[in-house]
Amino acid sequence: MRWLLPLATGALVLAGCEEELTVPGRCPELCPGGQPLVQDTVVLAIEGSDTAFFGYSGHTGTTSLLVSNGLEAGEARSWVRFPQRSDSVTVSSVVHPYTTDSVVFAFNLVARDTLVSGLKLYLHRVPLAFDSLTTFPDIEAALGPASLIDSIAVPDSVKSGTIRALITDSTTLANLIPPDDSGRLALGIRMVADEPTGVRLSAIGGSGGAAFATYVKADVADTALQRQTISLSSEDNGFALASAGDAIDPDLLYAGRRPSGRSVLRFPIPDFFRDSSVILVRATLELTPAEPLLGLRGDAALIDIRGVIKDIGAKSTPSFAVNGSASLPTDGSTALFAVDVLGIVQLWGLPEGGLPPTVLVALAPDGGSFHRPVFRSTRSAEGKPRLRITYMRPSQVEQP
Repeated sequence: MRWLLPLATGALVLAGCEEELTVPGRCPELCPGGQPLVQDTVVLAIEGSDTAFFGYSGHTGTTSLLVSNGLEAGEARSWVRFPQRSDSVTVSSVVHPYTTDSVVFAFNLVARDTLVSGLKLYLHRVPLAFDSLTTFPDIEAALGPASLIDSIAVPDSVKSGTIRALITDSTTLANLIPPDDSGRLALGIRMVADEPTGVRLSAIGGSGGAAFATYVKADVADTALQRQTISLSSEDNGFALASAGDAIDPDLLYAGRRPSGRSVLRFPIPDFFRDSSVILVRATLELTPAEPLLGLRGDAALIDIRGVIKDIGAKSTPSFAVNGSASLPTDGSTALFAVDVLGIVQLWGLPEGGLPPTVLVALAPDGGSFHRPVFRSTRSAEGKPRLRITYMRPSQVEQP
């Protein structure tokens, strides 16, 4: 058994060596001492360099149609126009007249307040001349009892998706498109609900506009070929807000609206960026609302922050490599609005592939939202836009 003693002794020596290396403070020749220095700084946007620009997307870029009733974020009405409906159908390469059995109007419900019940949309016949210049009073004046065509009662269980109005009444079908309109039809849309609220419907520039289907009986002998459908998609659409004429203040920053706006912010590069050993821990863009932040409850909208590849003002090309975003409140909050922009700030000032210290502030979705945020600028007496940056310097190596 004598051979066991050297083995046991060797094991103790190895164990002692391992324990020695893992005890804190016992290996000054290997372990640097000290603690990393974490610092927090605020960088204000360059005075007078921040600007709001408009016109990024106009009427044709409308992604949603807004309709509301008493919503604090905005009173809205919408309209859609369809191309000419043919007065005949082609069956087996032969043109035949038809009689109308029914029609269906279909819309894609994008968003609603799911806590509000009793939602109903009303469809009215409106002038074919409605276009991008049509105002809220123009639409409202056309939505009287005489122009009412039908309504769509939206069940409380339907949160989004296709909603339809099926019309089979012979009188309504006969008077749907007046002879003077040459087979063309435009609809105005209003709504009611159990309490003030609104909806977003998909527009042509979004996930698809409204549809208009006419189910007919062709004047042919073969009964199997009599049932035909004339399908039309909207050729134009738009919405108007009662408060759309609000003046733009050049001393404030805007995102969204129509034609949509974006704001440009420029910052000085902090001195510590020149130190390659500095590690950025956090970078937050802080914006102060100039007006209460309002929207449609349950309808998400974001402030989207992007760096720019080259700073040329309104035409600056956004960088899609990285972005920062944060959800907008809908309850009228005026609290400081913060967005994490660490990924963007980390790209500033790099010798290769770096971005200029400029950001674009935009709204997503753009082109149709009840959210119309307004923020204070560097020209405001208080609440100027700023970056709050947390960074870490490496620890200093202690001498053994």
